[in-house]
Amino acid sequence: LSINPSHALTHHITGLTFERVMRFDEARAAYEHAISLNPNYDDALNRLGSLYLQADEWSQAEELFRRAIAANADNFLGYQNLGDALAAQEQHQAAIEIYKQALSRKRRDPDILQKLGDAFRESGDLASAHNYLAYASYRRGDHEDAIEAFQKFFELSAAGNVTDYLTLHDCYYHCGQMQPAIECLHAIARLKPDDQFLDICPQLILPTLYQTAAEVSLYREQVIQGYKTVAQRVTTAREKGEKINIAGIQYFTNFYLSFQGQNDRDL
Repeated sequence: LSINPSHALTHHITGLTFERVMRFDEARAAYEHAISLNPNYDDALNRLGSLYLQADEWSQAEELFRRAIAANADNFLGYQNLGDALAAQEQHQAAIEIYKQALSRKRRDPDILQKLGDAFRESGDLASAHNYLAYASYRRGDHEDAIEAFQKFFELSAAGNVTDYLTLHDCYYHCGQMQPAIECLHAIARLKPDDQFLDICPQLILPTLYQTAAEVSLYREQVIQGYKTVAQRVTTAREKGEKINIAGIQYFTNFYLSFQGQNDRDL
């Protein structure tokens, strides 16, 4: 600072340092100085707004977050912080719309998904709340919590889509619950009856561990039969000059086939 007192970044870093040691008044002054040197400094605007938010000075925080968004509309953080300010003022529907904008700029982020779930819960939309909370848990790797949230979602809503069931399938799979995982695949097939791959895919699901050699043979025979069925359907469609929809194949992999220790080249 003594070398270049007009350097906004240095004042911003000073503010971060003061925050770390809980000298919040000095941090606020440092951020204000940085903003005075660069009014479009979105990082400083967001940090200063966060200090106001922590002090329950919501209107000042909201103004700073809106300025941060105006300065850098591509940064998810301004939207996330603005959503927090609106939620603190119990403007939950407005917060939901802003959080969605944050999520569009940082997709699959578990923290934003969590905030959306909390905001939907506060707004009274419990189905949407459980849906977003399920994805938040899934993105954190908390598969059991995600399963519980998805189950609550499906209890309240019949509007589950392919992505919902695929994600729930993955959660069950990672928890070693093969039968519920397969039931999710049947649900996907019912949602897309025109896809001639999806009703076969339950045959292609393989565990990562086997208890016996007989179990390996059983699963392998299922996979072989599934591939034969797909091949026959494609051949029949080609012979008839018809189009065939097997788009569902994009959702699955044969990666775990190699875990069986067999020769997979011909297959």
